[in-house]
Amino acid sequence: MNATWWNLLAWCLQIAVIAALCAGLPWLLRLRVPRARLWYWHAVLLICLALPLVEPWSQTAPSDSSVTVATGPLRLAGTPAPNQFAIPWPAVAATALLSGTVLRLLWLGLGLYHLRLYRATAIPLETAPLQTTNDARILVSKLVASPVTFGLRDPVILLPERFADLSQQERASILCHELIHIRRHDWAVTICEEIVRSIFWFHPAVWWLLGRIQLSREQAVDQEVIQSTGNTRPYLDALLAIASLEIRADLAPAPLFLKKSHLRRRVESIVSGVTMTKRNLLLPLAAAFATLPLVIGIAAWQFPLRAAPQEAADDAGVEVQLGAGKILHRTGVVYPEEARAKHISGTVVVGLTLNEKGEVTDAAVVSGPQELRRAVMQSVLNWHFSTDAGSVPDVQIAVHFDASKGAVSTSKAPSPSGPAFNMPHTIEGVNLDRLPATLRDKVTQSCGLTATSTFPAEDLPALTACLRNVDDHIRTQGYLDQGKWKLTVGIPAAQQASITPQSIRVGGNVQASNILQKVVPKYPPEAKQARIQGTVRFNATIGTDGTIKNLDLVAGPAELVQAAMDAVKQWVYKPTLLNGNPVEVITTIDINFTLIH
Repeated sequence: MNATWWNLLAWCLQIAVIAALCAGLPWLLRLRVPRARLWYWHAVLLICLALPLVEPWSQTAPSDSSVTVATGPLRLAGTPAPNQFAIPWPAVAATALLSGTVLRLLWLGLGLYHLRLYRATAIPLETAPLQTTNDARILVSKLVASPVTFGLRDPVILLPERFADLSQQERASILCHELIHIRRHDWAVTICEEIVRSIFWFHPAVWWLLGRIQLSREQAVDQEVIQSTGNTRPYLDALLAIASLEIRADLAPAPLFLKKSHLRRRVESIVSGVTMTKRNLLLPLAAAFATLPLVIGIAAWQFPLRAAPQEAADDAGVEVQLGAGKILHRTGVVYPEEARAKHISGTVVVGLTLNEKGEVTDAAVVSGPQELRRAVMQSVLNWHFSTDAGSVPDVQIAVHFDASKGAVSTSKAPSPSGPAFNMPHTIEGVNLDRLPATLRDKVTQSCGLTATSTFPAEDLPALTACLRNVDDHIRTQGYLDQGKWKLTVGIPAAQQASITPQSIRVGGNVQASNILQKVVPKYPPEAKQARIQGTVRFNATIGTDGTIKNLDLVAGPAELVQAAMDAVKQWVYKPTLLNGNPVEVITTIDINFTLIH
Protein backbone atom coordinates (compact mmCIF):
# COMPACT_ATOMS: atom_id res chain seq x y z
CA MET A 1 0.00 0.00 0.00
CA ASN A 2 1.52 3.30 -1.06
CA ALA A 3 1.65 6.36 1.19
CA THR A 4 -1.41 8.05 -0.33
CA TRP A 5 -3.75 5.14 0.27
CA TRP A 6 -2.28 4.45 3.69
CA ASN A 7 -2.86 8.07 4.72
CA LEU A 8 -6.45 8.00 3.44
CA LEU A 9 -7.12 4.79 5.39
CA ALA A 10 -5.39 6.16 8.49
CA TRP A 11 -7.43 9.38 8.27
CA CYS A 12 -10.69 7.43 8.03
CA LEU A 13 -9.70 5.29 11.01
CA GLN A 14 -8.76 8.40 13.00
CA ILE A 15 -12.21 9.88 12.31
CA ALA A 16 -13.84 6.65 13.49
CA VAL A 17 -11.75 6.62 16.69
CA ILE A 18 -12.50 10.27 17.47
CA ALA A 19 -16.24 9.81 16.84
CA ALA A 20 -16.31 6.74 19.09
CA LEU A 21 -14.40 8.42 21.92
CA CYS A 22 -16.40 11.64 21.67
CA ALA A 23 -19.77 9.87 21.63
CA GLY A 24 -19.87 9.48 25.42
CA LEU A 25 -18.31 12.79 26.45
CA PRO A 26 -21.57 14.85 26.41
CA TRP A 27 -23.13 12.36 28.82
CA LEU A 28 -19.99 12.00 30.94
CA LEU A 29 -19.45 15.77 31.25
CA ARG A 30 -23.19 16.51 31.63
CA LEU A 31 -23.27 18.60 28.47
CA ARG A 32 -27.05 18.95 28.48
CA VAL A 33 -27.69 22.38 26.91
CA PRO A 34 -28.57 21.80 23.21
CA ARG A 35 -26.68 24.87 22.00
CA ALA A 36 -23.52 23.67 23.79
CA ARG A 37 -23.90 20.18 22.28
CA LEU A 38 -24.32 21.74 18.84
CA TRP A 39 -21.07 23.69 19.23
CA TYR A 40 -19.39 20.56 20.55
CA TRP A 41 -20.43 18.33 17.63
CA HIS A 42 -19.52 21.00 15.10
CA ALA A 43 -16.07 21.24 16.71
CA VAL A 44 -15.65 17.45 16.57
CA LEU A 45 -16.57 17.37 12.88
CA LEU A 46 -14.24 20.25 12.01
CA ILE A 47 -11.39 18.59 13.90
CA CYS A 48 -11.97 15.35 11.99
CA LEU A 49 -11.83 17.19 8.67
CA ALA A 50 -8.74 19.18 9.66
CA LEU A 51 -6.77 16.27 11.13
CA PRO A 52 -4.16 16.11 8.32
CA LEU A 53 -3.44 19.82 8.92
CA VAL A 54 -3.27 19.88 12.71
CA GLU A 55 -1.53 16.63 13.61
CA PRO A 56 2.21 15.92 13.23
CA TRP A 57 2.99 13.46 10.45
CA SER A 58 5.07 10.48 11.43
CA GLN A 59 8.72 10.73 10.46
CA THR A 60 10.41 8.31 12.87
CA ALA A 61 11.30 4.76 12.01
CA PRO A 62 8.83 2.11 13.19
CA SER A 63 9.73 -0.33 15.89
CA ASP A 64 9.74 -3.31 13.57
CA SER A 65 9.86 -4.22 9.94
CA SER A 66 9.33 -7.21 7.76
CA VAL A 67 10.92 -8.61 4.67
CA THR A 68 8.91 -10.96 2.48
CA VAL A 69 10.08 -12.93 -0.50
CA ALA A 70 8.21 -13.81 -3.68
CA THR A 71 9.25 -15.54 -6.86
CA GLY A 72 7.57 -14.43 -10.05
CA PRO A 73 5.85 -16.56 -12.67
CA LEU A 74 8.44 -18.13 -14.94
CA ARG A 75 8.62 -19.48 -18.49
CA LEU A 76 10.93 -21.33 -20.86
CA ALA A 77 14.14 -19.40 -21.33
CA GLY A 78 14.40 -17.38 -24.50
CA THR A 79 10.63 -17.08 -25.04
CA PRO A 80 8.65 -13.89 -24.59
CA ALA A 81 6.85 -13.43 -21.30
CA PRO A 82 3.07 -13.87 -21.58
CA ASN A 83 0.98 -10.80 -20.95
CA GLN A 84 -0.67 -11.11 -17.55
CA PHE A 85 -3.82 -9.24 -16.67
CA ALA A 86 -3.68 -7.49 -13.32
CA ILE A 87 -6.57 -5.58 -11.78
CA PRO A 88 -5.43 -1.99 -11.06
CA TRP A 89 -6.90 -1.89 -7.57
CA PRO A 90 -5.74 1.67 -6.75
CA ALA A 91 -7.42 2.98 -9.90
CA VAL A 92 -10.57 0.95 -9.17
CA ALA A 93 -10.74 2.27 -5.61
CA ALA A 94 -10.14 5.86 -6.69
CA THR A 95 -12.86 5.56 -9.34
CA ALA A 96 -15.32 4.14 -6.80
CA LEU A 97 -14.64 6.93 -4.29
CA LEU A 98 -14.91 9.65 -6.91
CA SER A 99 -18.03 8.12 -8.45
CA GLY A 100 -19.76 8.01 -5.07
CA THR A 101 -18.95 11.66 -4.45
CA VAL A 102 -20.20 12.69 -7.88
CA LEU A 103 -23.45 10.76 -7.41
CA ARG A 104 -24.02 12.34 -4.00
CA LEU A 105 -23.41 15.82 -5.44
CA LEU A 106 -25.84 15.07 -8.27
CA TRP A 107 -28.34 13.96 -5.62
CA LEU A 108 -27.79 17.28 -3.83
CA GLY A 109 -28.30 19.18 -7.08
CA LEU A 110 -31.53 17.26 -7.71
CA GLY A 111 -32.71 18.20 -4.23
CA LEU A 112 -32.05 21.89 -4.92
CA TYR A 113 -34.06 21.55 -8.10
CA HIS A 114 -36.94 20.06 -6.10
CA LEU A 115 -36.88 23.00 -3.70
CA ARG A 116 -37.15 25.36 -6.64
CA LEU A 117 -40.08 23.34 -7.99
CA TYR A 118 -41.80 23.38 -4.61
CA ARG A 119 -41.45 27.15 -4.36
CA ALA A 120 -42.74 27.68 -7.91
CA THR A 121 -45.89 25.64 -7.31
CA ALA A 122 -46.65 26.87 -3.77
CA ILE A 123 -49.28 29.49 -2.89
CA PRO A 124 -49.07 32.22 -0.22
CA LEU A 125 -50.45 31.55 3.23
CA GLU A 126 -53.69 33.48 3.60
CA THR A 127 -53.43 34.33 7.28
CA ALA A 128 -50.22 34.54 9.26
CA PRO A 129 -50.47 33.65 12.95
CA LEU A 130 -47.46 35.85 13.73
CA GLN A 131 -47.40 39.59 13.50
CA THR A 132 -43.89 39.80 12.06
CA THR A 133 -43.35 37.67 8.99
CA ASN A 134 -41.16 39.98 6.92
CA ASP A 135 -38.16 37.72 7.45
CA ALA A 136 -39.42 35.20 4.88
CA ARG A 137 -42.12 34.37 2.38
CA ILE A 138 -44.61 31.92 3.88
CA LEU A 139 -46.08 29.55 1.31
CA VAL A 140 -48.28 26.48 1.34
CA SER A 141 -47.30 23.51 -0.85
CA LYS A 142 -49.09 20.25 -1.44
CA LEU A 143 -45.72 18.67 -2.26
CA VAL A 144 -44.31 18.82 1.29
CA ALA A 145 -45.47 16.79 4.30
CA SER A 146 -43.54 18.77 6.92
CA PRO A 147 -42.53 22.44 7.25
CA VAL A 148 -39.39 23.20 5.25
CA THR A 149 -37.23 26.35 5.32
CA PHE A 150 -34.56 27.28 2.75
CA GLY A 151 -32.92 30.23 1.00
CA LEU A 152 -30.51 32.98 2.05
CA ARG A 153 -31.28 36.27 0.29
CA ASP A 154 -34.93 35.35 -0.32
CA PRO A 155 -35.80 32.77 2.35
CA VAL A 156 -38.97 30.73 2.02
CA ILE A 157 -41.01 28.75 4.53
CA LEU A 158 -43.01 25.95 2.91
CA LEU A 159 -45.92 24.60 4.94
CA PRO A 160 -47.98 21.45 4.28
CA GLU A 161 -51.64 21.74 3.30
CA ARG A 162 -52.78 20.41 6.69
CA PHE A 163 -51.09 23.33 8.44
CA ALA A 164 -54.42 25.16 8.46
CA ASP A 165 -55.97 22.35 10.54
CA LEU A 166 -53.70 23.11 13.50
CA SER A 167 -54.63 25.44 16.35
CA GLN A 168 -53.55 29.07 16.42
CA GLN A 169 -50.88 28.43 19.07
CA GLU A 170 -49.54 25.36 17.27
CA ARG A 171 -49.22 27.28 14.00
CA ALA A 172 -47.52 30.15 15.80
CA SER A 173 -45.02 27.72 17.38
CA ILE A 174 -44.19 26.10 14.04
CA LEU A 175 -43.65 29.42 12.29
CA CYS A 176 -41.52 30.67 15.16
CA HIS A 177 -39.38 27.53 14.80
CA GLU A 178 -38.86 28.12 11.07
CA LEU A 179 -38.12 31.85 11.49
CA ILE A 180 -35.42 31.04 14.03
CA HIS A 181 -33.83 28.72 11.45
CA ILE A 182 -33.77 31.64 9.01
CA ARG A 183 -32.21 34.07 11.50
CA ARG A 184 -29.52 31.48 12.33
CA HIS A 185 -28.76 30.91 8.60
CA ASP A 186 -29.12 27.17 9.19
CA TRP A 187 -29.85 26.44 5.54
CA ALA A 188 -26.33 27.53 4.47
CA VAL A 189 -24.85 25.35 7.21
CA THR A 190 -27.02 22.44 6.05
CA ILE A 191 -25.70 22.76 2.49
CA CYS A 192 -22.10 22.68 3.77
CA GLU A 193 -22.90 19.59 5.80
CA GLU A 194 -24.39 17.89 2.74
CA ILE A 195 -21.21 18.62 0.77
CA VAL A 196 -19.18 16.99 3.55
CA ARG A 197 -21.57 14.03 3.44
CA SER A 198 -21.03 13.77 -0.31
CA ILE A 199 -17.25 13.70 0.04
CA PHE A 200 -17.31 11.17 2.90
CA TRP A 201 -20.27 9.19 1.58
CA PHE A 202 -18.48 5.96 2.44
CA HIS A 203 -17.70 6.79 6.08
CA PRO A 204 -20.39 5.82 8.65
CA ALA A 205 -18.74 7.87 11.42
CA VAL A 206 -19.15 11.08 9.39
CA TRP A 207 -22.82 10.28 8.78
CA TRP A 208 -23.27 9.64 12.51
CA LEU A 209 -21.63 12.96 13.43
CA LEU A 210 -23.86 14.82 10.96
CA GLY A 211 -26.87 13.13 12.54
CA ARG A 212 -25.78 14.34 16.01
CA ILE A 213 -25.39 17.86 14.61
CA GLN A 214 -28.85 17.86 13.04
CA LEU A 215 -30.48 16.62 16.25
CA SER A 216 -28.63 19.15 18.41
CA ARG A 217 -29.57 21.95 16.03
CA GLU A 218 -33.27 21.11 16.23
CA GLN A 219 -33.09 20.80 20.01
CA ALA A 220 -31.38 24.21 20.23
CA VAL A 221 -34.11 25.77 18.06
CA ASP A 222 -36.77 24.03 20.19
CA GLN A 223 -35.33 25.69 23.27
CA GLU A 224 -35.27 29.10 21.60
CA VAL A 225 -38.91 28.72 20.50
CA ILE A 226 -40.04 27.92 24.04
CA GLN A 227 -38.08 30.86 25.43
CA SER A 228 -39.56 33.14 22.76
CA THR A 229 -43.21 32.04 23.05
CA GLY A 230 -43.21 31.05 26.72
CA ASN A 231 -45.50 28.10 25.92
CA THR A 232 -44.21 24.55 26.16
CA ARG A 233 -47.44 22.58 25.81
CA PRO A 234 -48.60 24.09 22.46
CA TYR A 235 -45.16 23.48 20.99
CA LEU A 236 -45.20 19.84 22.09
CA ASP A 237 -48.68 19.52 20.59
CA ALA A 238 -47.34 20.95 17.31
CA LEU A 239 -44.50 18.38 17.27
CA LEU A 240 -46.94 15.54 17.87
CA ALA A 241 -49.36 16.91 15.25
CA ILE A 242 -46.63 17.02 12.60
CA ALA A 243 -45.44 13.57 13.68
CA SER A 244 -48.93 12.22 13.05
CA LEU A 245 -48.67 13.23 9.38
CA GLU A 246 -47.25 10.89 6.77
CA ILE A 247 -43.70 12.23 6.56
CA ARG A 248 -42.06 10.75 3.48
CA ALA A 249 -38.43 10.83 2.41
CA ASP A 250 -37.51 13.88 0.39
CA LEU A 251 -34.52 14.84 -1.69
CA ALA A 252 -34.72 18.47 -0.54
CA PRO A 253 -31.50 19.54 1.28
CA ALA A 254 -33.27 21.71 3.87
CA PRO A 255 -33.80 21.39 7.64
CA LEU A 256 -37.14 19.71 8.19
CA PHE A 257 -39.33 20.72 11.09
CA LEU A 258 -39.37 17.15 12.31
CA LYS A 259 -37.69 13.83 11.61
CA LYS A 260 -39.54 11.02 13.31
CA SER A 261 -36.26 9.43 14.38
CA HIS A 262 -35.54 12.60 16.41
CA LEU A 263 -39.00 12.94 17.99
CA ARG A 264 -38.32 11.09 21.25
CA ARG A 265 -35.00 12.85 21.91
CA ARG A 266 -36.50 16.27 21.17
CA VAL A 267 -39.48 15.67 23.44
CA GLU A 268 -37.15 14.48 26.24
CA SER A 269 -35.02 17.61 25.84
CA ILE A 270 -38.08 19.89 26.01
CA VAL A 271 -39.56 18.10 29.02
CA SER A 272 -36.25 18.10 30.92
CA GLY A 273 -36.35 21.90 30.79
CA VAL A 274 -32.59 22.47 31.13
CA THR A 275 -32.05 26.21 31.57
CA MET A 276 -29.42 27.88 29.39
CA THR A 277 -27.43 29.51 32.20
CA LYS A 278 -23.79 30.43 31.82
CA ARG A 279 -22.84 27.62 34.20
CA ASN A 280 -24.81 25.00 32.24
CA LEU A 281 -23.51 26.32 28.93
CA LEU A 282 -19.84 27.18 29.35
CA LEU A 283 -18.39 24.91 32.06
CA PRO A 284 -19.29 21.53 30.50
CA LEU A 285 -18.41 22.88 27.05
CA ALA A 286 -14.97 24.01 28.25
CA ALA A 287 -14.38 20.59 29.81
CA ALA A 288 -15.37 18.87 26.58
CA PHE A 289 -13.08 21.07 24.47
CA ALA A 290 -10.23 20.47 26.92
CA THR A 291 -10.67 16.72 26.43
CA LEU A 292 -10.59 16.86 22.63
CA PRO A 293 -6.75 17.21 22.33
CA LEU A 294 -6.40 13.94 24.27
CA VAL A 295 -8.85 12.24 21.91
CA ILE A 296 -6.96 13.58 18.89
CA GLY A 297 -3.68 12.36 20.35
CA ILE A 298 -5.04 8.85 20.83
CA ALA A 299 -6.33 8.70 17.25
CA ALA A 300 -3.08 10.07 15.80
CA TRP A 301 -1.00 7.68 17.90
CA GLN A 302 -3.00 4.64 16.85
CA PHE A 303 -3.12 5.53 13.13
CA PRO A 304 -0.36 8.05 12.29
CA LEU A 305 -0.21 9.75 8.93
CA ARG A 306 3.00 9.19 7.01
CA ALA A 307 4.92 12.10 5.61
CA ALA A 308 6.37 11.63 2.15
CA PRO A 309 9.97 10.51 2.42
CA GLN A 310 12.44 13.31 1.85
CA GLU A 311 14.34 12.90 -1.35
CA ALA A 312 17.99 12.30 -0.87
CA ALA A 313 20.29 14.89 -2.36
CA ASP A 314 22.82 13.92 -4.99
CA ASP A 315 26.32 13.22 -3.77
CA ALA A 316 28.98 15.88 -4.09
CA GLY A 317 30.28 16.08 -7.64
CA VAL A 318 27.09 14.68 -9.21
CA GLU A 319 25.05 16.81 -11.60
CA VAL A 320 21.75 15.53 -13.00
CA GLN A 321 20.53 16.82 -16.36
CA LEU A 322 16.86 15.94 -16.84
CA GLY A 323 16.52 16.95 -20.46
CA ALA A 324 12.87 17.05 -21.60
CA GLY A 325 11.53 15.21 -18.55
CA LYS A 326 9.64 16.96 -15.76
CA ILE A 327 10.49 15.17 -12.52
CA LEU A 328 7.96 14.75 -9.71
CA HIS A 329 10.30 13.07 -7.26
CA ARG A 330 13.49 11.07 -7.40
CA THR A 331 16.16 9.55 -5.23
CA GLY A 332 19.65 11.00 -5.15
CA VAL A 333 22.54 9.63 -7.20
CA VAL A 334 25.43 8.31 -5.12
CA TYR A 335 28.99 8.79 -6.31
CA PRO A 336 30.66 5.34 -5.97
CA GLU A 337 33.49 5.64 -3.48
CA GLU A 338 35.74 3.38 -5.54
CA ALA A 339 35.26 5.56 -8.61
CA ARG A 340 35.83 8.75 -6.63
CA ALA A 341 38.99 7.32 -5.10
CA LYS A 342 40.30 6.50 -8.60
CA HIS A 343 39.29 9.99 -9.81
CA ILE A 344 36.95 8.50 -12.39
CA SER A 345 34.75 11.20 -13.91
CA GLY A 346 32.42 11.21 -16.86
CA THR A 347 28.81 11.36 -17.96
CA VAL A 348 26.38 8.46 -17.92
CA VAL A 349 23.55 8.80 -20.45
CA VAL A 350 20.46 6.67 -19.76
CA GLY A 351 17.27 6.21 -21.79
CA LEU A 352 14.20 5.77 -19.57
CA THR A 353 10.91 4.08 -20.39
CA LEU A 354 7.92 5.37 -18.42
CA ASN A 355 4.51 3.86 -17.80
CA GLU A 356 1.24 5.76 -17.92
CA LYS A 357 1.80 7.00 -14.35
CA GLY A 358 5.21 8.44 -15.19
CA GLU A 359 7.09 5.78 -13.22
CA VAL A 360 10.31 4.40 -14.68
CA THR A 361 9.70 0.85 -15.84
CA ASP A 362 12.90 0.31 -17.81
CA ALA A 363 16.26 1.97 -18.28
CA ALA A 364 19.09 1.45 -20.73
CA VAL A 365 22.57 2.92 -20.51
CA VAL A 366 23.53 4.65 -23.75
CA SER A 367 27.04 5.57 -22.75
CA GLY A 368 29.27 6.31 -19.80
CA PRO A 369 32.08 4.89 -17.68
CA GLN A 370 31.39 1.35 -16.53
CA GLU A 371 32.28 2.17 -12.90
CA LEU A 372 29.53 4.82 -12.70
CA ARG A 373 26.65 3.07 -14.42
CA ARG A 374 25.41 0.96 -11.54
CA ALA A 375 24.94 4.00 -9.27
CA VAL A 376 22.83 5.73 -11.90
CA MET A 377 20.71 2.67 -12.66
CA GLN A 378 19.97 2.04 -8.99
CA SER A 379 18.68 5.60 -8.65
CA VAL A 380 16.69 6.12 -11.86
CA LEU A 381 14.54 3.01 -11.34
CA ASN A 382 12.90 4.87 -8.44
CA TRP A 383 12.21 8.12 -10.32
CA HIS A 384 8.74 9.42 -11.07
CA PHE A 385 8.08 11.86 -13.92
CA SER A 386 5.09 14.06 -14.66
CA THR A 387 2.75 12.81 -17.39
CA ASP A 388 1.36 16.26 -18.23
CA ALA A 389 0.76 17.15 -21.85
CA GLY A 390 4.05 19.04 -21.94
CA SER A 391 6.18 16.00 -21.08
CA VAL A 392 7.20 13.01 -23.17
CA PRO A 393 6.54 9.33 -22.38
CA ASP A 394 10.18 8.29 -22.87
CA VAL A 395 13.00 10.54 -21.77
CA GLN A 396 16.75 10.57 -21.82
CA ILE A 397 18.77 11.90 -18.90
CA ALA A 398 22.44 12.52 -18.28
CA VAL A 399 24.28 12.29 -14.97
CA HIS A 400 27.67 14.00 -14.87
CA PHE A 401 30.22 12.82 -12.31
CA ASP A 402 33.14 15.10 -11.46
CA ALA A 403 35.53 13.72 -8.85
CA SER A 404 37.20 17.12 -8.43
CA LYS A 405 34.03 18.90 -7.22
CA GLY A 406 32.87 19.00 -3.66
CA ALA A 407 29.48 20.70 -4.05
CA VAL A 408 26.15 19.13 -4.85
CA SER A 409 24.56 20.39 -8.03
CA THR A 410 21.24 19.49 -9.65
CA SER A 411 20.04 21.25 -12.75
CA LYS A 412 18.03 20.80 -15.88
CA ALA A 413 19.64 19.91 -19.13
CA PRO A 414 21.51 22.87 -20.64
CA SER A 415 20.15 24.69 -23.61
CA PRO A 416 21.68 24.01 -27.04
CA SER A 417 23.64 27.23 -26.77
CA GLY A 418 25.07 26.38 -23.35
CA PRO A 419 28.42 24.71 -22.66
CA ALA A 420 27.72 21.33 -21.93
CA PHE A 421 27.12 17.81 -22.35
CA ASN A 422 26.66 16.79 -25.96
CA MET A 423 23.90 14.17 -25.90
CA PRO A 424 23.59 11.99 -29.01
CA HIS A 425 20.87 12.84 -31.49
CA THR A 426 21.15 9.90 -33.87
CA ILE A 427 22.31 6.32 -33.62
CA GLU A 428 24.13 5.43 -36.85
CA GLY A 429 24.77 1.71 -37.01
CA VAL A 430 24.11 -1.31 -34.81
CA ASN A 431 26.53 -4.09 -33.88
CA LEU A 432 24.67 -7.42 -33.54
CA ASP A 433 27.75 -9.65 -33.41
CA ARG A 434 27.31 -10.42 -29.71
CA LEU A 435 23.98 -12.17 -30.35
CA PRO A 436 23.68 -15.89 -31.19
CA ALA A 437 22.72 -16.39 -34.83
CA THR A 438 19.18 -17.61 -34.13
CA LEU A 439 18.51 -14.78 -31.71
CA ARG A 440 20.03 -12.24 -34.13
CA ASP A 441 17.52 -13.24 -36.80
CA LYS A 442 14.68 -12.90 -34.32
CA VAL A 443 15.84 -9.42 -33.27
CA THR A 444 16.04 -8.35 -36.90
CA GLN A 445 12.59 -9.72 -37.62
CA SER A 446 10.87 -8.36 -34.47
CA CYS A 447 12.63 -5.02 -34.00
CA GLY A 448 13.85 -4.26 -37.52
CA LEU A 449 17.52 -3.90 -36.50
CA THR A 450 20.35 -4.42 -38.95
CA ALA A 451 23.99 -3.40 -39.00
CA THR A 452 23.11 -0.28 -41.01
CA SER A 453 20.08 0.80 -38.97
CA THR A 454 19.87 4.52 -38.24
CA PHE A 455 17.33 6.00 -35.84
CA PRO A 456 16.95 9.00 -33.49
CA ALA A 457 18.26 8.51 -29.97
CA GLU A 458 14.86 9.22 -28.43
CA ASP A 459 13.66 5.93 -29.95
CA LEU A 460 16.13 4.00 -27.82
CA PRO A 461 13.75 3.27 -24.88
CA ALA A 462 11.14 1.86 -27.27
CA LEU A 463 13.82 -0.22 -28.98
CA THR A 464 15.03 -1.50 -25.61
CA ALA A 465 11.50 -2.55 -24.72
CA CYS A 466 11.22 -4.40 -28.04
CA LEU A 467 14.49 -6.22 -27.40
CA ARG A 468 13.40 -7.21 -23.91
CA ASN A 469 10.23 -8.69 -25.35
CA VAL A 470 12.39 -10.86 -27.55
CA ASP A 471 14.68 -11.93 -24.72
CA ASP A 472 15.09 -10.56 -21.20
CA HIS A 473 18.85 -11.07 -21.33
CA ILE A 474 19.55 -8.71 -24.23
CA ARG A 475 21.49 -5.60 -23.26
CA THR A 476 22.39 -2.46 -25.23
CA GLN A 477 25.41 -0.19 -25.00
CA GLY A 478 26.21 2.98 -26.88
CA TYR A 479 29.70 3.95 -28.03
CA LEU A 480 31.47 6.49 -30.24
CA ASP A 481 33.09 5.30 -33.46
CA GLN A 482 34.82 7.97 -35.58
CA GLY A 483 32.54 10.66 -34.26
CA LYS A 484 29.33 8.65 -34.78
CA TRP A 485 27.16 7.13 -32.11
CA LYS A 486 26.62 3.41 -32.55
CA LEU A 487 24.83 0.75 -30.56
CA THR A 488 25.97 -2.69 -29.48
CA VAL A 489 23.22 -5.26 -28.93
CA GLY A 490 24.21 -8.48 -27.25
CA ILE A 491 24.10 -10.83 -24.29
CA PRO A 492 26.78 -10.63 -21.57
CA ALA A 493 29.08 -13.61 -21.57
CA ALA A 494 28.08 -14.52 -18.03
CA GLN A 495 24.52 -15.08 -19.21
CA GLN A 496 25.21 -17.02 -22.39
CA ALA A 497 24.89 -20.38 -20.67
CA SER A 498 21.58 -19.42 -19.09
CA ILE A 499 19.75 -19.19 -22.42
CA THR A 500 20.67 -22.55 -23.79
CA PRO A 501 17.84 -25.00 -24.43
CA GLN A 502 18.88 -26.80 -21.23
CA SER A 503 17.84 -23.76 -19.12
CA ILE A 504 14.17 -23.53 -18.25
CA ARG A 505 11.83 -21.17 -16.50
CA VAL A 506 9.54 -22.68 -13.90
CA GLY A 507 6.35 -21.30 -12.30
CA GLY A 508 7.11 -19.17 -9.27
CA ASN A 509 5.00 -21.13 -6.78
CA VAL A 510 6.48 -24.42 -7.94
CA GLN A 511 10.03 -23.16 -7.66
CA ALA A 512 9.39 -21.61 -4.24
CA SER A 513 8.37 -25.03 -2.94
CA ASN A 514 11.81 -26.35 -3.94
CA ILE A 515 13.76 -24.06 -1.61
CA LEU A 516 15.89 -26.08 0.77
CA GLN A 517 17.70 -23.21 2.47
CA LYS A 518 16.33 -19.67 2.66
CA VAL A 519 18.04 -16.73 4.36
CA VAL A 520 15.67 -13.87 5.19
CA PRO A 521 17.24 -10.48 4.39
CA LYS A 522 17.96 -8.12 7.26
CA TYR A 523 16.31 -4.73 7.04
CA PRO A 524 19.14 -2.13 6.75
CA PRO A 525 18.94 0.17 9.81
CA GLU A 526 19.62 3.25 7.68
CA ALA A 527 16.74 2.38 5.34
CA LYS A 528 14.44 1.70 8.28
CA GLN A 529 15.31 5.02 9.89
CA ALA A 530 14.67 6.83 6.60
CA ARG A 531 11.35 4.95 6.22
CA ILE A 532 12.43 3.46 2.91
CA GLN A 533 10.43 0.45 1.82
CA GLY A 534 9.69 -1.29 -1.45
CA THR A 535 10.37 -4.36 -3.53
CA VAL A 536 13.75 -5.47 -4.82
CA ARG A 537 13.42 -7.67 -7.90
CA PHE A 538 16.13 -9.93 -9.30
CA ASN A 539 16.44 -12.10 -12.36
CA ALA A 540 18.07 -15.18 -10.85
CA THR A 541 19.82 -18.14 -12.46
CA ILE A 542 19.73 -21.29 -10.32
CA GLY A 543 22.46 -23.77 -11.16
CA THR A 544 22.12 -27.50 -11.66
CA ASP A 545 23.25 -27.98 -8.05
CA GLY A 546 20.48 -25.71 -6.74
CA THR A 547 22.68 -22.76 -5.79
CA ILE A 548 22.32 -19.23 -7.07
CA LYS A 549 24.69 -18.78 -10.00
CA ASN A 550 23.76 -15.30 -11.13
CA LEU A 551 21.65 -12.39 -9.87
CA ASP A 552 20.69 -9.44 -12.07
CA LEU A 553 19.03 -6.47 -10.43
CA VAL A 554 15.79 -5.49 -12.19
CA ALA A 555 14.43 -2.80 -9.87
CA GLY A 556 14.32 -1.69 -6.27
CA PRO A 557 15.41 1.03 -3.83
CA ALA A 558 19.18 1.34 -3.83
CA GLU A 559 19.32 1.31 -0.02
CA LEU A 560 17.74 -2.16 0.08
CA VAL A 561 19.50 -3.86 -2.85
CA GLN A 562 22.66 -5.03 -1.09
CA ALA A 563 20.80 -6.54 1.87
CA ALA A 564 18.49 -8.44 -0.47
CA MET A 565 21.35 -9.63 -2.67
CA ASP A 566 23.48 -10.82 0.28
CA ALA A 567 20.59 -12.98 1.52
CA VAL A 568 19.42 -14.41 -1.81
CA LYS A 569 22.94 -15.46 -2.79
CA GLN A 570 22.85 -17.92 0.13
CA TRP A 571 19.66 -19.65 -0.98
CA VAL A 572 19.78 -23.29 -2.01
CA TYR A 573 17.12 -25.03 -4.10
CA LYS A 574 16.36 -28.62 -4.80
CA PRO A 575 17.87 -29.34 -8.24
CA THR A 576 15.36 -29.16 -11.09
CA LEU A 577 15.28 -32.16 -13.45
CA LEU A 578 14.31 -32.15 -17.11
CA ASN A 579 13.98 -35.62 -18.65
CA GLY A 580 15.91 -36.92 -15.67
CA ASN A 581 18.82 -34.50 -16.10
CA PRO A 582 19.51 -31.50 -13.83
CA VAL A 583 19.03 -28.16 -15.61
CA GLU A 584 19.53 -24.54 -14.77
CA VAL A 585 16.42 -22.53 -13.83
CA ILE A 586 15.78 -18.88 -14.56
CA THR A 587 13.33 -17.06 -12.30
CA THR A 588 12.44 -13.69 -10.84
CA ILE A 589 12.72 -13.25 -7.10
CA ASP A 590 10.96 -10.40 -5.27
CA ILE A 591 12.15 -9.28 -1.85
CA ASN A 592 9.50 -7.10 -0.22
CA PHE A 593 10.71 -4.74 2.50
CA THR A 594 7.71 -3.49 4.50
CA LEU A 595 7.62 -1.23 7.53
CA ILE A 596 5.21 -2.40 10.23
CA HIS A 597 3.75 -0.11 12.86
